[in-house]
Amino acid sequence: MFSKALMKVVDFLSELLKIKPDEPLHMHGIFWLPIIVFVTPALILSFPTWCLCWPEPYQYESILKAQGFPIFIASLAIPFTVAINRFHSSAQRAFSSKQSVESNRLTQQNMTFNHYFEHRNHFFSYVDKMLLSEPYRHCIKITEPDKLYAIIFPKNKIDHQDMSAPTDDVNKAIQKATNKVEGHIDGYLSEFMNGKELFKNETAHNFILKTGEPFGITLTDEVINYVDNNSKTVLDLCFSSVLNVIQKAGQFSHEGFDAYAPISLLKPLSLKKKYDFEHFDEFISHLESCLVFELPDEKVILK
Repeated sequence: MFSKALMKVVDFLSELLKIKPDEPLHMHGIFWLPIIVFVTPALILSFPTWCLCWPEPYQYESILKAQGFPIFIASLAIPFTVAINRFHSSAQRAFSSKQSVESNRLTQQNMTFNHYFEHRNHFFSYVDKMLLSEPYRHCIKITEPDKLYAIIFPKNKIDHQDMSAPTDDVNKAIQKATNKVEGHIDGYLSEFMNGKELFKNETAHNFILKTGEPFGITLTDEVINYVDNNSKTVLDLCFSSVLNVIQKAGQFSHEGFDAYAPISLLKPLSLKKKYDFEHFDEFISHLESCLVFELPDEKVILK
């Protein structure tokens, strides 16, 4: 019981002596404490000289002498209240400074947030109006520009503003997306090597769709119409289509982006090395045959 009572007394004194910068001075118990401690006994000591009358002039000197000690005691409250006022002012300045820092942080965070979406929306508008080269403009749709944005501006985040496009960071972003595509192709190649019949339950076009998915790009089923001697195979055309989109979209960052866009990253060379060329070419031939078979007659372009 005693310890609980003592804890309550300690908590009360702690709260009484606490200076709160967000509250006015007269709301602090510590401000009134010296006034109560010193002014109250001074009033009590001066009580005998109180009267409800106007003193005669000859009584002034005796009254002043009688009030000297009580006034001295009451005056002791002044340095304490001044000190408490200084402490409160200092706490308020520190509190205001802290609030200012927090306000600046929130303002900066809000500006970064707004600039991120403003910049991203401008990029989306640019991509939407972007004119791709031949023949890519006929067989490509940019359906998820946010994925493309993350590749072109890998350092710009919703909470961190950096609209630069450093070569190394862009390469890493492209490599990460390319690895997903190669993993997707690798799975089909492995099944083909093991004699599994492909594109029976899943269409060949769905396979092609996933080659552009990590980049936010959709390749239409008409892509097979644009395979020629320059693109060599439909898979090469898919990768060069992705490259063309990245190079064009990257010009939103700055001119000359296409000059250092990593062409080698967008070639399925590692897959050709992993599998012998004969089986790889057989897989490509089977893929192209299935794409032609799936394509409606009205969409076939006669060459």
